[in-house]
Amino acid sequence: TGSSSTPTPHVDQDVEMAQTDEDQQKFEELAAQWTAMTFEDSAIPELVQKVLSNEQENYLYGLIGLRKLLSKEANPPIQEVINAGVVPRMVQLASLSFPKKVQFEAAWCLTNVCSGTTEQTLCVIQYGALASFLSLLKSDDLEVVEQSIWGLGNIAGDNAQFRDMILQYNGTEEFVKVLSKPSAPMSLKRNGAWALSNLCRGKPAPAFALVCKAIPVLCELFKVETDVDTLINVAWAISNLTGENKGVSSVLSYNIVPKLIEFLSHENLALVAACLRTLGNIISGTNEQASAVLKEKNFIPEL
Repeated sequence: TGSSSTPTPHVDQDVEMAQTDEDQQKFEELAAQWTAMTFEDSAIPELVQKVLSNEQENYLYGLIGLRKLLSKEANPPIQEVINAGVVPRMVQLASLSFPKKVQFEAAWCLTNVCSGTTEQTLCVIQYGALASFLSLLKSDDLEVVEQSIWGLGNIAGDNAQFRDMILQYNGTEEFVKVLSKPSAPMSLKRNGAWALSNLCRGKPAPAFALVCKAIPVLCELFKVETDVDTLINVAWAISNLTGENKGVSSVLSYNIVPKLIEFLSHENLALVAACLRTLGNIISGTNEQASAVLKEKNFIPEL
């Protein structure tokens, strides 16, 4: 299934999409009913046929059923779903041209498939999921955006090759746009910071030119955010970005050293560790960069 030579199954073109408020409400009501249902792995063939259907209610039902099965903590049937040949259809349904609830469920299914092995994640990538996820970041539905962020974060966290694919698609800029939205809820900021941190880490390190645009929004979040989980991911992203001198210079221009030092006394050790790593990176830079930390009167006492 992970082979690049695997042919894409034929998928029929869909009939007119539902876009009205009435249709959206109907979809929401149906989705609530189907989400309350219990599905077994034996239903996969039927659910796959529903997803491949051109009827909106059918493919919404199929997506919800597969999503619930793929969300199981123990032994989700990821390979079974891939083998059924439905991944290309999921990628197609994860498009702004479909109803928002369909976008959301398709993106959730793909996100769960991407939580599997590297080969399973590669299958999703080869069928075009990166472009689908990135396009959904432009949705005005924050649930759809957040689910797409989650999927991209899973892919970027798998390995450096997949991370670089997202970066080549201008992933950094797209993530920054999402995190810069004044209306972004806490969960979106938290998941966005986690996904962005996955773009900034790994070996070999990402090309600085492809991730440097994340520095302004990361530094701003670091100074004003109060959610600890968000702060931890932001701090580790900044730590990774300060692995070379030009990253240090850029971060120093946003005057976050006092905040880094302040967090050394935080009760959360993961946050403390990230801040220590960043301060160590800065001190290991040029004499001028090191002095930006050493001149702070409370630095040594906090250590």
